[in-house]
Parts: sequence; structure tokens; C-alpha cells
Amino acid sequence: MLIILGIAAIAAAARAIRSLRSTLTSLPRSNRDWIFY
Repeated sequence: MLIILGIAAIAAAARAIRSLRSTLTSLPRSNRDWIFY
């Protein structure tokens, strides 16, 4: 049961990171550098 929840949490986190990255690519270069560094 915990393994299934862990896999679901990892999948949700990966989906959120992917959507965040897609929105970050539309931002200007300076904003992206400020967020990552």
C-alpha cells in the first residue's frame, strides 16, 4: 500500500515539475536564471 502511494506521489511530483518547466520556458531568460540560481 505504501509503495503504491509512493509511486503515485513521485508521478504527481514529476508531472508538477514538468508543467513548471514548461511554464518556465515561456518566461524571460533572467527570470529563469533567478529561479534556478
